[in-house]
Amino acid sequence: MTKRNMWKFYLPFALFPFALAQTSDCTVEGDAVTIEGWAADVFCIDRGTALDNGNLIMAETPQDHTLHCLVEVSVCIDSGFALFGLDKVGDTHEVVAVLDDAGTQLIVDAGLQKIQQGRKLGLRVTVTGKLSQVTKDFKVAGESKTFQVLTCVTLDAAESLEEVLADEAASTTAAIVPADDTCDIDGVVVTVEGWAADIFCINRGTALDNSNLQMAETPEEHTLHCLVEIPVCVESGYAVFSLDKVGNTREVLYVLDDAGSQLIVDAGEAKLEEGRTTGLRVKLTGKVSQETRTFNVAGESKTFEVLKCVDLDTYETLDEISGVPIRSTSGSNDGYPEGTVGGIVAGVTAVLALLLYTAMSSCVKKRKGTESAETQSSNWGKSQTRNKGESKSSNQGSAERPGKPQISAV
Repeated sequence: MTKRNMWKFYLPFALFPFALAQTSDCTVEGDAVTIEGWAADVFCIDRGTALDNGNLIMAETPQDHTLHCLVEVSVCIDSGFALFGLDKVGDTHEVVAVLDDAGTQLIVDAGLQKIQQGRKLGLRVTVTGKLSQVTKDFKVAGESKTFQVLTCVTLDAAESLEEVLADEAASTTAAIVPADDTCDIDGVVVTVEGWAADIFCINRGTALDNSNLQMAETPEEHTLHCLVEIPVCVESGYAVFSLDKVGNTREVLYVLDDAGSQLIVDAGEAKLEEGRTTGLRVKLTGKVSQETRTFNVAGESKTFEVLKCVDLDTYETLDEISGVPIRSTSGSNDGYPEGTVGGIVAGVTAVLALLLYTAMSSCVKKRKGTESAETQSSNWGKSQTRNKGESKSSNQGSAERPGKPQISAV
């Protein structure tokens, strides 16, 4: 958490006593009412669509409203908050309550707390308060309406859309079934961004190829080889870890169906072909189904919704995010980056080649020297033999040669 964002963490705790004081000192007459619904800022309701998503019709799907837009955008916070009913009347939800300033602050506090927990969408709340004589006018689904303001508000419960869906799925205890390739299912459309991980390694607790890597702590360091090339990992299916940690670990946001899992495999293999090695951060869109899957995360058994009709919007590796160069697949370094292992290998190879050349040259020279010596020795021996022969012949000739003839007198 950066220092700039630390105020978001401490703000709810700083304002909590103030909020209690506001409600405990409330002297407004009237019967208390308890209301449950989806919180929404009046600015986006009056606008008709969410400020951060022009395709989201507020009166139709207020549960898909991002917590960021709800409690982190100034113009939205300053407009105050209202509650949409949980059930639709026709095609739209109706506004069932408008909160006063103290009640609005309770919504802000709850939303910021959910963001700190890694939640992204929707805020379903239960509030208790008193209807005052104060009214507020704004448009709902294009129609101007007047509402009584709820005051003396207390916040009884607050859940994000992710938590609501998890609770509903857990209560059904449905088993996971093969993916529906037609994608003709009802379900809330969500966009999720996080780190892909195979369920085998998640359930195991540590990566199969690195027992020191805790999956719930650093899924971004999971190797692509383990992620998409080991059969037991691929066959287990895939889930998506949140980008931000909640405490010391990341949370599993959703589990992907078979078709979504295949998209992860394809993406991982494509990155491996590019020379990437580590981590797969994905952004995908899909529908939250009624199917669930249960497995261990950080040693605790949990149940998650299965995301279907998945589209993979973007994907990148930890290498790319960190700016690590691509590992070359050709060139003098045999596929390793210059200046690292490949440079060492190339250097050692050159030294060995030089030593081998020197040794061979030495052997050749030695052989030539030996041959020369043998030749010289042979020639010397022949010369000595020839000289001896000539000397012997000369001596014999001298012995046989007759002396001067003697002339006798007649």
